[in-house]
Amino acid sequence: MKCVTDARFESRLLDRVTADPERVMQSLGQTLKHDSTTSVVKIEDNDQCWVIKRYNTKNPWHALRRSVRRSRAENCWHMSTLLTAAGIGVPAPVAYMEKQVGPLRGRSYFVYEYVDAEDLLTYIMTHTNTCNIDDVIQNVIDTFTALYASKINHGDMKATNLMVGADRGITLIDLDAAAKPDSAETFRRGYDKDRSRFMRNWRDNPKLTERFDRALPA
Repeated sequence: MKCVTDARFESRLLDRVTADPERVMQSLGQTLKHDSTTSVVKIEDNDQCWVIKRYNTKNPWHALRRSVRRSRAENCWHMSTLLTAAGIGVPAPVAYMEKQVGPLRGRSYFVYEYVDAEDLLTYIMTHTNTCNIDDVIQNVIDTFTALYASKINHGDMKATNLMVGADRGITLIDLDAAAKPDSAETFRRGYDKDRSRFMRNWRDNPKLTERFDRALPA
């Protein structure tokens, strides 16, 4: 199995995860999500709290198509570095692993630090009468501005993929489809999709729709 780790997280737990991620998921994992494409668990050991995201395949055809492309785990690792360099908050990447048979890639795993935060949709629904909301909205606008300036597409900018921390900062999660396109035209199409997807979250809130629409790069 191919394995890439960040030396900052060297520990007994990391050794266990890289040696047998399935066993760790079963023995320590608290399920956060499970569907046909991903299984996500939270693991804790002493003062370490991480997330393991396993990428599943729906069927043999899906597995074959994925086997000749960069794995989603590797993409998350790569994009975490690019986004961090662009000043955009993402969970700290711990490791990624992928099974390989010759040149073909199989099941993969992405490990990152757990983010103790509230998703943006929930935050705005429950904090609309507090002064903190203006800071959060500005931080969202700053995140979009940084994505636009760095020419990076997220690929799924629903509000539940933007996490609001205790400091009201924004952390992007679910980087599976994130990309830095080679051409301006491809970036533009991706950005328009990201912006449109984000705006759909506020269809029932005309004031917020107008506020975001005026402020986000277009």
